Formats: sequence, structure tokens, C-alpha cells
Amino acid sequence: MSRAQPLLDRARAAKAKLRLWNAELDRLRYPAYYRGRLTPEEANLLLYNRLRHGQPVMAGKLGSVESRLLGEHRYGAFSRRTRLQAHQNAGIFPCDNDSLAAAAAEIWKALHSLELLGCWPTAYQARLLMDVPQLPFRCEMPDLEPFSYRLPWSHALQGQRVLVLHPFVDSFRHQWGRREALFPGRPVLPNFEPTFVATPMTIQGAEHSFRSWSEALESIWHRVQSMTFDTAIIGGGAYSLPLASRIRSTGRSAIHLGGSLQLFFGVFGKRWERFASQRALVNEAW
Repeated sequence: MSRAQPLLDRARAAKAKLRLWNAELDRLRYPAYYRGRLTPEEANLLLYNRLRHGQPVMAGKLGSVESRLLGEHRYGAFSRRTRLQAHQNAGIFPCDNDSLAAAAAEIWKALHSLELLGCWPTAYQARLLMDVPQLPFRCEMPDLEPFSYRLPWSHALQGQRVLVLHPFVDSFRHQWGRREALFPGRPVLPNFEPTFVATPMTIQGAEHSFRSWSEALESIWHRVQSMTFDTAIIGGGAYSLPLASRIRSTGRSAIHLGGSLQLFFGVFGKRWERFASQRALVNEAW
């Protein structure tokens, strides 16, 4: 173990403690946001039934950078930290006020279409959701993942035409060939008709030809909107919620799983190494 590791662990612990403390304050400020959350089984069943019976649904989560971007846009001003992380972590660029405001407007509009939100203690989330005219159903963020259920919502994708939107679709396409070995004996990844489409990778340092985040969003949407599919599963960073909302407006389902979409296709990453539940999913086919 490197000498820096204990410091990193302490920093993570302090950050997690601060998030929980802020969440407790939000619980007092916005009690309606915390009341009536679905249990894991209720959230899974909601998605399963909607997908199984062909009733369109939009589910997803709000990332920490996107949440702070929205909060600062609506209630204050863009901080230096947000300007840096918008491009570095979320791929939103350029980072001038007008461009960040345009991205915030797209994500804010998308929140209005959300029917199931995976909640977690991140800045501004409770306040933002209380400003949405129709508060969506809510569950804990990990409850969106299909891995722990006896009959997961993902099983309802069987026989469907499924659009998979993620930057790493080449790896997913490779893993699809060993689909049956990824979750042996469990109905997590059923046989459906996949179409793999790469979402823009516009984080700082990535090579691309787009002049802005908004241009990249319109480019991928132009491609997606004419495609034939029943349900989209998405893990495309800050593009995810706007794409999911637009897909939902066409009468199709969209589920934004974020980074955990990699696990759905048996692609493990370092970010999950410290989580026992994710490590337990891995086998020799991953």
C-alpha cells in the first residue's frame, strides 16, 4: 500500500461524512422529498411492470457535478470548482457562463420528465427536486441496479429491441457474445436485440470534433431519434438525462444507470473495487 493511500481513505471518509451531514440538514428542510420513498422491491417492480407491459417509463439519477451545476445556475453563480469539474468530469464545455447555463437548462428540462429518481446525498438534489412541478417516484440510487433482485426489472427486456448508449460500447459488444456466462443462473441479462451506440466522450483531454457540449448532444440525438428500438439503457455522463428525456417524449422507455451500466455487461472498473457487493458479481467471464 502506498503512503498516500491512508490519506486518500481518510479524505473519502470525510467527504462521505460531510455528504451525510448535509443530507440530514436537507431532511429537515425538505421533508416531502424524503417521505414516501419506494423500497428496493417496489422500485424494481415499478420498472419491471412498465417495461413488461409496454408502458413507457423514464428512470435515472442526477450526478454530483450535474446537480451542483443546476443548483448554482438556479440559486447562485457557477463556482470555480464547477467550471473545472463540468469539463473534467462531466464533459460539459466550454465553461463560460452561457454554455454552462445552456447545459443546465437541458438537464433541468430533463428532470421534469423523470418518473423514478435514484436518490443519493449530493449537493442541491433535494432542493432541486422540490422545485420540479411533479415530484417523481424516488428510491435509493443503488436500487435502480438490477443485480440483487430475484426477478430484476432487466428481465422484462427479453425479446425487446434495446438501444445501449455508452462510451464503451465496443467492450459491451464483445461481452454480449458471452452473455449467458456473465450472470449464471440469474435472469439479469436476458436475450434481447441490442443496438450499441457510443455516446460522445468530451471530458477534458478526450479527442473529438465538437465545438460545445450542446453541439455534441444534438449530434447524438440526431442519430438516436430515427432509430428503431423499444427501450434505451444509458450511461453517457451529462448527456444521459437529456437523451433519456427526449427518448421518453417519443413514447419509448429510457433508463439511465450511469457507470453501473458497465456492470450490466460484465465490464468491471477500479471505481467498484472497494464495494463488496460489486466485487461479488465478477466471474471469469468478466
